[in-house]
Amino acid sequence: MTVNYCDFVAGDDSAGDGSAANPFKTITKASEGLMGGDEVRCAKSPAPSALSGTLTWTNGSASVTTSADLTAVLAAKDFIRKTSLNAGDYDIWWEISGVTSTTITLVQAFRGYSESCASQRLGTTDTGVATSGQNVQLVSSSGDDTATPIEISGGWDLSTETQDGETWFRQTGSTKYGNGLNASGNDFIKLSKCHFLRYNYCLYIYSETGWTIEYCQLLGAGSVALYSGSTLSDVVFSHITSNGVLRLGYGISHGLVADNIVCINGQVRCYGRTTSLVARNTDLWADVGSITSGVSGDMINLNAYAPCRLYNVSGIVSVAVQNEVMGPHYVTIKNVDGATDEQAHQAFGYAQKDTAEARSGACICIYPYDEFIPFEQVFKLVASASSSKTVSVYMKRSVDFDGVVEAALMFKGRFLADFVIWEMTEAYQQFSLTAQAADIDEAGVLELWIRVRGTTGSVYIDDLS
Repeated sequence: MTVNYCDFVAGDDSAGDGSAANPFKTITKASEGLMGGDEVRCAKSPAPSALSGTLTWTNGSASVTTSADLTAVLAAKDFIRKTSLNAGDYDIWWEISGVTSTTITLVQAFRGYSESCASQRLGTTDTGVATSGQNVQLVSSSGDDTATPIEISGGWDLSTETQDGETWFRQTGSTKYGNGLNASGNDFIKLSKCHFLRYNYCLYIYSETGWTIEYCQLLGAGSVALYSGSTLSDVVFSHITSNGVLRLGYGISHGLVADNIVCINGQVRCYGRTTSLVARNTDLWADVGSITSGVSGDMINLNAYAPCRLYNVSGIVSVAVQNEVMGPHYVTIKNVDGATDEQAHQAFGYAQKDTAEARSGACICIYPYDEFIPFEQVFKLVASASSSKTVSVYMKRSVDFDGVVEAALMFKGRFLADFVIWEMTEAYQQFSLTAQAADIDEAGVLELWIRVRGTTGSVYIDDLS
């Protein structure tokens, strides 16, 4: 097994030998001549540095006010974030476009929890000014197979040969040129803890097989943060964070996994005909049919293991939801075959907006798949402490519905009573359940759970009160 070290700041591709004491400069050189099971280890970037005073972050605003003058320590192209993240924050760094004595202006509007707090500046490994079309770094070899890839990882302390940080490659030109890392046709690579900032394409992959890209942030791209230019096979995208466009597939791709991808102020997109796409906690724009002229049967076969959303899915043919956790989770599908209706898929059915059968406006139509395992629709309402609350809905069934509808109330994770059967007819009826004052011991959220089982037909839900 060969382990090559590289350090873009202190390394040398000509004089280096790839050891921790005498590293190469680039991934390009460090990955030459490697095979499956070998590694490239990238020197870690400087640790984030604390900023004086407090910064006031406001959700939806690109202006961050400062309690101290930070013009001496911050400038355009730097990245900042809160020192401690709240539940409403994203693990992402925010690029600066300008600084005055009282205000930092971000390139994009901040998304997260509004507050004044301690913040920090990102330490980066600067790769200089790139030119148009330049491959700043390349992958130079292929691994053997998915079990024995070449591993390229960041965050290494070369003095101790331990991985205790991250590597943040940053292009420093005013214009966002260059490809941060180009796969250059090499297969079976595992890339982790290497982040790419301010390149035209932060990560460029074309027609590769057997890649795993994990725990990477691709930020401030000039064009596309993650660019796939052709067919991909058996590629895993896991725990990737970006504020641009992530293009996961193009053409006829298959065996893709999108796992916990966070894209703020951007989109995760899939072009063309993609089969066997597994998704967890990922919102996906599926542009099937928009690029692949001449390819018949455009489709995305999606297996979802946690909440996901799909948008713009003309031609989708298969959605399956796999339960890894208790309770209902959904694949929400927006703009189905050019319509604006939204679908929410579970493992054993789906729900869709319906206007034709609504009492007025729109209603929810549920199509169950299974006579034993239900589709679960949950409605949440505010409940006041020590006050009874009655929840009512209008429901009916289609003429061919062959299943059963049950309902129950939940408060603080506990069902207040067993599920009761609601007998459906073809005309709307109002159904109600009441939570007693003694059941609501504090202010909180009362949940109405409706379970629908069946193999044929549908039920309609309207006018929740």
